[in-house]
Amino acid sequence: MDKFASKREQMENQLEHMMTSLRQSKALLDYCMAKKTLSCNEKSQQKIRDFQKAKDDFSKVQSYGKWAPDYEKRRVALVEAKQVMDCDALVRRFKEQEKNVGILLDQLSVQIFQSVIPEIPIEMQASSFLSLSSLRHCNCSKADHCRCQR
Repeated sequence: MDKFASKREQMENQLEHMMTSLRQSKALLDYCMAKKTLSCNEKSQQKIRDFQKAKDDFSKVQSYGKWAPDYEKRRVALVEAKQVMDCDALVRRFKEQEKNVGILLDQLSVQIFQSVIPEIPIEMQASSFLSLSSLRHCNCSKADHCRCQR
């Protein structure tokens, strides 16, 4: 076996180990639990369906702007439905766990990339996003004036 094949096999083994560790990680287990809990809760699911309906209704008139009949009414209904959905404790928990898994995957991607090509520096553009989103307790668009129950 040549040096390249040996290195490739070593990397494949490390990747397999990393995938196994990821599947067993607290972040992924918490995400799966939050997803299952959310999908089994009828009240939360109704809020999601209401938001999706409001989103679909608004998309029908959005391209016409304020000249469309019921534009403002549909826009307000969409904003309100999104706020109700985002303030739901199970939706918040799911989105938080989803974000945690995303951060973990981003960190793993950087580690993999740096192990393959260590000479290329990686800039983390998402760091400012993460610091802004961590200031909120929920996913409302109104960080300073959130009306969600905390």
